[in-house]
Amino acid sequence: MAYKYDLFLSYKHLEDWKPWVFEIFVLLLKASIETQLGRRIKIFQDVNEISPTETDESKLVAEIARGLGGSRCIVALWSMMYFRSRWCWCESRSFAKRMDQTSAWSPIYPVVLHNGEYFPDFARAIQWLDVREYAIPNMRTLSRVHEGLSETIRKGAGELAPTIERAPQWQPEWLSHDWFYDQPFPENDLSLQVLPKASPGGGAPSRWGLLIANSSSTNAVSFSSARTTKRFPSSRCASAIQIVRPVGINH
Repeated sequence: MAYKYDLFLSYKHLEDWKPWVFEIFVLLLKASIETQLGRRIKIFQDVNEISPTETDESKLVAEIARGLGGSRCIVALWSMMYFRSRWCWCESRSFAKRMDQTSAWSPIYPVVLHNGEYFPDFARAIQWLDVREYAIPNMRTLSRVHEGLSETIRKGAGELAPTIERAPQWQPEWLSHDWFYDQPFPENDLSLQVLPKASPGGGAPSRWGLLIANSSSTNAVSFSSARTTKRFPSSRCASAIQIVRPVGINH
């Protein structure tokens, strides 16, 4: 298997936000990147790739691992609730492990939706796209707010698109169970710190997820070195998944 997807969409599943995520954000992002690349792109979206009636934990893990392992980059919709989700944490961390392998290339592209003042330590080492003023669940298309979001995404896509093309050679280990599922999770021990204030242009100095710190610095690898003492308990995963079906995995 080689790359099958250009992007993996990682987000916290909340019913009220589904229209904004899939009918607005994803469509704008896809159109902007395709314009930049001059070709169609494929995005792994669990709601399209995984049956809403699937409750077998091993199959769910295998499908998510397949999507992660077959994607060039991850677009992560960051919020406080995102970082409280084991699934979201493990999805982003699986790409952070790739970042450790290739210090000159970052596959993580964070988009800050809301509650952006307090994030884990590792988030401070990654630049992000700030769309907080446009993250409105009942946003109308063709409104001024929609136009503002479209322009912000368009500018960010200008940096994301070439990064997709520069993805390193695909590695079969990225499909393994351990690469995704067997990840340390900080439980209630998340170390939350204040993010720097957004610049007038939005987000950190560069809109997309290029490392601010040098790859050899402590901050650059803080995703992997954050305090993570507890594992992802299978029983808790299974019960959580059953609660949220049919909208997808309990992210």
